[in-house]
Amino acid sequence: MSNYRYELSSDFQNRILRYKNWSDAQLSLLGRMMLFDILKKKYRLHMTDNDIRFTKNKKPFFEDAPINFNISHAHHISICGVTEDGEIGIDIEKIQPVKIEDLGFCLTPNEKKKINESMNKDQLIIDIWTRKESLIKLIGKGLTIPLSEIETQSAEDNDTLLYNGQNFNIKKIYIADDYCCYVCSELPIKDISINEFKN
Repeated sequence: MSNYRYELSSDFQNRILRYKNWSDAQLSLLGRMMLFDILKKKYRLHMTDNDIRFTKNKKPFFEDAPINFNISHAHHISICGVTEDGEIGIDIEKIQPVKIEDLGFCLTPNEKKKINESMNKDQLIIDIWTRKESLIKLIGKGLTIPLSEIETQSAEDNDTLLYNGQNFNIKKIYIADDYCCYVCSELPIKDISINEFKN
């Protein structure tokens, strides 16, 4: 990551300080730093934390830049998705043992059937959860949307989510063997450019 001075608003600094887990605070900060690094290098935009606005549901956006972004983190990885084409939602989760009973509330009957028939239940549960989270983050309404109303659908070369009569496009992004990551958009997802940031 470049030697660039990141100006963080007092609101964001206070939010960072409220994290109980220091690792989560670091990953949240890293996600924000990646955002400004991408804006500076790729789009030649010198935005600061004070340029970020929020919808009534707390989804962040830039009022004066034609850029949409979303940030997510899990365990030891933070990711930032940026696009000029429509809204974006991105989510990453670590693959670990999960009981279907713990997440049954977020699954449709069809999804439960697929999981029960699967040889790799943990991975499929996390996969479905991550897909749905990417849509939740795209729409920006948080968990006010019942996850059981979102249906994951897969075709040969086309992954979609069906919610409220509308199809949303999703694409899996490989990050690491033990992580699951998806990006979601209302528009077709064509090219994805991935850059790794290391200290």
